[in-house]
Amino acid sequence: MARLAKLVFPFLILYGCASLQVASEVQSGRKALQREEPKVALSHFETVARLKPDYVTDFTHLNVGIWSYIGRAYYEMGELDRALASLNQARAQNEYDYQGRLYLGLVLVKRGARSEGLKEIEGGLEGLGDFLERLPSRFDDGIYWDLNGQLRASAAKNLEMIKGEDVDSKLLLANVEWLAKKIDEEVDVASDLKRNDFRIIGDGGGKGD
Repeated sequence: MARLAKLVFPFLILYGCASLQVASEVQSGRKALQREEPKVALSHFETVARLKPDYVTDFTHLNVGIWSYIGRAYYEMGELDRALASLNQARAQNEYDYQGRLYLGLVLVKRGARSEGLKEIEGGLEGLGDFLERLPSRFDDGIYWDLNGQLRASAAKNLEMIKGEDVDSKLLLANVEWLAKKIDEEVDVASDLKRNDFRIIGDGGGKGD
């Protein structure tokens, strides 16, 4: 047993260190994207892909895989072929990565596959809308998401546009780009709201006092 422990313990240390590195690289990449530095973001995400190619977010209820992040970075760099390859991989690995589906749709439309792209965007919008609607009833911290309903309204509005007879592709793409970025930012907004709310409760003030 002691010998087994000596063999397992170093492995656990290495595994823990790798997990911490993955978490750090993902967050650094996300922040770089939010600063509109996609090349910097890509270097962080590629490190994660090497360490854990099947990585899916574990710090939020929003389901995003590493290939989705890589695809987004390429998209924002204007490298649509590479973005398409990464986002197709993300789609194959995880159909519930709705943010990835939005970017896949954006890439497809920009590359001329309009019908296919609109279908992916539609699926992404429907998934995100349902995710946001159900979140408060599924998780206690879901109440901190999309407090003003802006994201749900955007998803519904763009779905209505897609299902209309004459789709304004330029306007739709701009709207979907905005929503895809905002849903990622909402991860941090909701986390901050939850943390600050707990501080208030912990101080004995309580909400509404």
